[in-house]
Order: sequence, then C-alpha cells, then structure tokens
Amino acid sequence: MNDLMLTDETKKLLFITTEQKIIEITKAVDEARHFLDKIEKLNSNLIEKKINIDFMNINQLLKYRLFIGIVILDFASAIRIYLNAKLKYEAIYSVRQIIVIINEGSKYMTKNYNID
Repeated sequence: MNDLMLTDETKKLLFITTEQKIIEITKAVDEARHFLDKIEKLNSNLIEKKINIDFMNINQLLKYRLFIGIVILDFASAIRIYLNAKLKYEAIYSVRQIIVIINEGSKYMTKNYNID
C-alpha cells in the first residue's frame, strides 16, 4: 500500500530501527517497573520501622520513565503497523493511532508532570 514518499531503503531502515527500539525500550520499561516495585517495598519497610526517608522523587522519576517508555513503544508499534500496511485503511488507521498517541501522551504529561 504505502504510496507515501518512502524509498525501500528508508522503509527497511525504519523497520529495523523501530524493532531495535522496541526491544531496547521494553527492557528499560521492565527494569524501571522492577526498580519501582523495589522502592515501594523499601518505602513500606521504612514506614513500618518508622524511619523517615523519602523516596518520592525517585518514585516519580521511575513512573515518568515508565510512561515515556510506554509512549515510545506505542509509537514504534504504530509506525511498524504503517510500514506493514497492505490496504489503504490500514495505513490511515496507523497514522490515526500515531496522532492519538502523541495527543494523549502530551495531555497526560501536561496534566501529571506540570509540563507546559
């Protein structure tokens, strides 16, 4: 399908790059989730022992990293769907998904992370 002005070389490079990013970011998201779980357990233990150490900044940073990672994964997946589109509607749908990912991601960041 893709009548867009993508050369076969560009399409192949995008396909390879998005696959690499999905693998890389999936690992980073898994690690961030693992660290977030550890910090939450540590924080619970400290509260239980009445030790006042605040890990809120690290906790927020890891949650932000998770969010950004998931947005990148969604974005890369939508690009791959576009590159694989055989029908015109598949291409239109994937572009629409890309727009939704960008809009919803930026709305969430603005609302939850005070980014203007």
